[in-house]
Amino acid sequence: MDVGNAGTSPKTPEMNAHVWQSLSLNNQLGEHGVAWDACNQRLFRGHLLFDSRFVGNLLKHFGQGNERLMQQKNAAGELEMCLLRPAAWGRWETFFPSQAQISPVMVGSRESLGSIFDALSGIPLQIDFLGQDITYSNVVDGLAPRNQAISHTTTISIDLSGTFEEYWNSRPKNLAKNIRRYKNRLAQGDCGAILVQIDTPGEMAAAVTRYGQLEADSWKGLEGTAVLPDNLQGRFYTDVLTDFARTGNAIVYELWINERLAASRLVILDDRMFIILKTAYNKEMAQFAPGRLLLYEVIADAYRRIPGGILEFYTNATADQHDWATHSRTIVHQTIYRNGALSIVRQLAKLAYRSAVVDEQDHAERDVARFEYPSIDLPEAVVALFSSAEKHAFDLGQPWFANLAATVSVDGYTPTCYVGSVDGRPRAALPMLLPDSHGGKSAKGFETYYTTLFQPVLIEGARVRDLRQIIDRLRTDCPALSELRFAPLNPSDPASIILRNALQAAGWVTFGYFCFGNWYLPVKGNYQDYFESRKPKMRNTIRRLGKKLIADGGALEVIVASDRLEDGIAAYNAVYSASWKVAEPHEAFVPGLVRMLAATGRLRLGVAWLGGKPIAAQIWVVNHGKAGIYKVGYDEAHAAYSPGTLLTAHLMEHVIDRDGVSEVDYYIGDDPYKQTWMTHRRERWGIVAYNPKTLYGLWRLTREVGARVIKSLANRFRSKTPEGAVA
Repeated sequence: MDVGNAGTSPKTPEMNAHVWQSLSLNNQLGEHGVAWDACNQRLFRGHLLFDSRFVGNLLKHFGQGNERLMQQKNAAGELEMCLLRPAAWGRWETFFPSQAQISPVMVGSRESLGSIFDALSGIPLQIDFLGQDITYSNVVDGLAPRNQAISHTTTISIDLSGTFEEYWNSRPKNLAKNIRRYKNRLAQGDCGAILVQIDTPGEMAAAVTRYGQLEADSWKGLEGTAVLPDNLQGRFYTDVLTDFARTGNAIVYELWINERLAASRLVILDDRMFIILKTAYNKEMAQFAPGRLLLYEVIADAYRRIPGGILEFYTNATADQHDWATHSRTIVHQTIYRNGALSIVRQLAKLAYRSAVVDEQDHAERDVARFEYPSIDLPEAVVALFSSAEKHAFDLGQPWFANLAATVSVDGYTPTCYVGSVDGRPRAALPMLLPDSHGGKSAKGFETYYTTLFQPVLIEGARVRDLRQIIDRLRTDCPALSELRFAPLNPSDPASIILRNALQAAGWVTFGYFCFGNWYLPVKGNYQDYFESRKPKMRNTIRRLGKKLIADGGALEVIVASDRLEDGIAAYNAVYSASWKVAEPHEAFVPGLVRMLAATGRLRLGVAWLGGKPIAAQIWVVNHGKAGIYKVGYDEAHAAYSPGTLLTAHLMEHVIDRDGVSEVDYYIGDDPYKQTWMTHRRERWGIVAYNPKTLYGLWRLTREVGARVIKSLANRFRSKTPEGAVA
């Protein structure tokens, strides 16, 4: 089926690649629904909140009539779509009523939006892509030129892998204790509790009416926001649940106590996703915590229905709700400006506004502590904060920074760690390289060229204010500070977005810049499946030269952590010195790294031997289900064996089949050979920030703006110069 043509009107003109069309909707997807669902299926495996039944009902009940369906075909002829509406003069935004929770922007990449401004009426200067779930959005990037992102909410989810019993045993003790206490209260009061599941279309209206009565008796009823049969919310949820129930994709869970409705949850689901849309409970039965008891039963049922799937809450999670979750992530608002100058003007306008307005106090007891490497002694709670960040990247953990400080010296800078706490609880940490001189003008995050990823270390649910207090402390400690740099960052990670927003909130003007491409492989299946997916020439080389190496007395070894560790380090050093690479500027760093990785169970040190001599060596890292290729080298005298290729294949088999990783990451660079092994590419960016309140900072800011304007004009001139003409 041609996805690009599916469900489009015969009256719609033929679409050209990369040319956006703006179509009126009249409060419905109508004839575009089939194409919409095909696009959703292709990009996001049919996300339930992007389903035409959900989005169509949103338009029907909450549309204002000015919504536009934006669509284009990409270079591959695939349709890309989103819903926009005018918000104010010069500003458009995605269709995002409060019932939406997230909004669909169904494009393959942020670059697909390059010409969308040309299809909008009026003088569009910015588009706000509201409610972007970073797991199901390809437009989130807070660092690229013309882009700005802000955190909206922190949602939670439950991975339904394994069994419910395993999940429940991993919950905090207090949560399990409280659920037992509520169940005991029911038993002691001789209260009969019944769980009811409603899943037929004809019963949905009555179920929503009962649900609405619970909300009407709560604070929502007092504020007029309750779901009621005769209001828009009631009609919306009735229609959504009825439409989904027709295909077996909707359930209303009800907990009845003594023949009275105690709690209700509205759910839509398919074979991989389970979404709780709404929840309410009877406040007169609060002593039994019926909402929690029902949630316990709903989660247990989700494990039975879609094992290996995901349960999504899509809520701004409280601390109590985090106890139920296995994962959390940030929903962001992503703004794209028509050009880079507008984003700079917007920053300066906000800076002027902040200068004229006193910050609102949050009445929390805030504190920032400073620690210096290498004689650092972090409190246990801070170490736990770093351990949590280490799940994202091995070079965000405290062992990494300790080894870096002990083995690498950065002239003119002192490694320092700032920790921001609220009411005595650490919420943010920022490892920094501060200038040795009190009058130093520049500082940066504690990273070197050994670093594959840097970011602030944040607690789940951290806010901009948590990091801003550290930025303010930096200026107090270094009064002349005028320039800050942080790299390499993941531009779509909430920590990077919070960092940029915190810098701006503290009065700094920020710019994003490209660092390097990052190639990686999402693992699907076993090593043999992966191997067969490689090009025939590569497969033949590995088979042929692998046999030759073994026949000539060679061997391939993977050292994890054993008495072979020091032999492995010696082998790596021997190979590195015989390779084409320049000598390590800090000789102690790599041995320290290898020992640290071995001590934490993350080392995979591969060595190719020939006649007892190492001819290739590679350092890989296995960290929380992902593998990374950190250092590689081979002896050029033995290039005829392609020992680097053989060793990479051997390690790839090891991490896929033995370690069971979900991803292999080549870390740094766009080297062509990395594309031979990997299938996907992402980017790492940096932030440079200037303090316009210092003369040096203002001068550097002016230079930055000037350089970017000149570059933009040069690119525009080149793009308009005919091929072969003399510019």
